[in-house]
Amino acid sequence: MKVFMFEGKEIPFREGQTIAGALFQAGIYGISLSKKTKSQVGSFCMTGDCCSCYVNVQNEMVLACQTPPKEGMIVMRGELFGI
Repeated sequence: MKVFMFEGKEIPFREGQTIAGALFQAGIYGISLSKKTKSQVGSFCMTGDCCSCYVNVQNEMVLACQTPPKEGMIVMRGELFGI
């Protein structure tokens, strides 16, 4: 099975999954951070409309619900502005 790294933890994924889907499958629901409170924020709509699931993929901010993972990818929680 292929894996990517999320904050130092190996996350397995299947072809066709998104980063958010693989994280949820691994039991990780707080995938972003509120810039104001520094609390964890989960994905809300899973369609890319709410923008609550930004993650940092090798210094690029992407929507976890819309981005497929790649083998060896390094993913970190992204900070959300405005919340």
